[in-house]
Amino acid sequence: MYDFKIKDEPFAAGYINSGSDDIYVSTGAGYLAAAKSLRILFDPDTGFPSFDLGGTGCFPTFSSGQTPNIGLLEYKAEKDPAHADDYRFICERMKKYDVGERLWASFSRNESDIINSVSGWGGTWGGHAVPDLADFVRIGTDGIREKIEYCKGVNPEKKNFYDGLLMTLDAIDILGKRIFAAASEEYKKTGNKKLPRVISAFERCPSSPAATFAEALCVYCAVFSLDGIDSPGHFDQYMIDFWRASDVDESREALEDLWVFFHKTRTWNL
Repeated sequence: MYDFKIKDEPFAAGYINSGSDDIYVSTGAGYLAAAKSLRILFDPDTGFPSFDLGGTGCFPTFSSGQTPNIGLLEYKAEKDPAHADDYRFICERMKKYDVGERLWASFSRNESDIINSVSGWGGTWGGHAVPDLADFVRIGTDGIREKIEYCKGVNPEKKNFYDGLLMTLDAIDILGKRIFAAASEEYKKTGNKKLPRVISAFERCPSSPAATFAEALCVYCAVFSLDGIDSPGHFDQYMIDFWRASDVDESREALEDLWVFFHKTRTWNL
C-alpha cells in the first residue's frame, strides 16, 4: 500500500490502495475514499449542492473511465516538489486509463489532420454519457442496491462488477450524509432561504426516494455534478411524475433555479 502524503487526489489514492487488481472494485474503493473528503459546494442563488472536482487530476467523469488528467498531475508535481513523488506515482499507475489519449492514438495521420483543422472545438475527448440518474430520486440507493443484488445473483461471474457498484452506492450515501450536515450548518450561518429544501431532501435521501419535485432536483444536482455535469438527457421525461405529484408553485421555483444552476455550472448538451 502506497503511503500518500497528498490529500487532493482522494479517488486515485483509494483506487491505487484498494488492495484489488480488479478495475471495478478499485473504482468503488476510489469513490469511497473520495466521498469522505470531496469539497461540497452550495450555489448561493439556488442552494443546489455540487462537488468541487476542478482541482482533481483523477476522477471518473463523462463516461471516460477513470479520467486521469496527466497534464494536471504533472503540473502539480512541478509546483509541489515536496509531494512530486505522489503525483508522479499516480501518473505511473493511472496513465493507462487515459481514454482520450488512447482514442487519439488510434487515429490515422489523415484523421488527426482533419480534426486539427477545424475552426472550433469539442468532441475530441474520451466520451460523453447520459446515465440513468433518475433512479437516485425515484427509488434511492436502497432501491438501486436491490436491482444490483438481483443482477449479481443472475450473473455470478460478474461479482466484482456488481461489488464495485455497491461500493459506489455506499460512497454516494456518505456524500448524502455530508451534504445534510453541511447544508444544516450553512443554513445556520447564512439563513439562505433555498437551503431548507436541501436539508429536507437529504434528511432521507439519497438512500430513500425523494418526496417532491423540488427535493428530487436537490438530489439530482448532487449526483449530476459527481459525473461532471455532462448532459441532463431527457430530463422532462424522467422527472415528469415528480412534477405532477408536487406543488406547482414550489416546483416552478425549483425548476427555474435548476436552469440557473445549469447556466452557472456550464452544464453540457442542454
